[in-house]
Amino acid sequence: MLNDKRGIQIPLSKNKIILLLAGSLVLLILGIWFMTGFAAMQTRFSPWLIQLIGAVAFLFFGGIFVFSVKKLFDKKPGLIISENGITDNTSGVSIGLIEWENITGIRSEQILSTRFLLIDTNDPEKFVARASGLKARIMRTNYNMYGTPLSIGSTTLKYDFDKLEALVKTEMIKHKGY
Repeated sequence: MLNDKRGIQIPLSKNKIILLLAGSLVLLILGIWFMTGFAAMQTRFSPWLIQLIGAVAFLFFGGIFVFSVKKLFDKKPGLIISENGITDNTSGVSIGLIEWENITGIRSEQILSTRFLLIDTNDPEKFVARASGLKARIMRTNYNMYGTPLSIGSTTLKYDFDKLEALVKTEMIKHKGY
């Protein structure tokens, strides 16, 4: 973590990104194997079902693989917490600057072993409108499931999640004057 005139900067963890890259590559190859039909010959399940699962895995893990390669060479900090707000560069659906004036709360959620911060906002549509295509659809899904389109994971950050949550909440109180 670096604290300078731009704010508190939390770097991306290249080690975590390499692990994400390796894991997505293995699952991408498995998806390709399923799509080719060879896996269907080894099971009693319907070949079209196995190929469908393979296609979904190929698309999903292919996206994660591409994202991981991009992040591996990304020189920008993963997260910047400044007097303006929180600048998110942690994931494929990061939206950039989330201004303090738009933040109404911060809470955490967990799906399986992955924890993430949810950033509640007074204008969710503003942030969804900044995105397009698949990114906008994912943000809309987040909004429908969690009541906010904005989430920040620590999966790619070189920082402990509990410390991140405490830091972001402390900075929110400091900058919003609660």
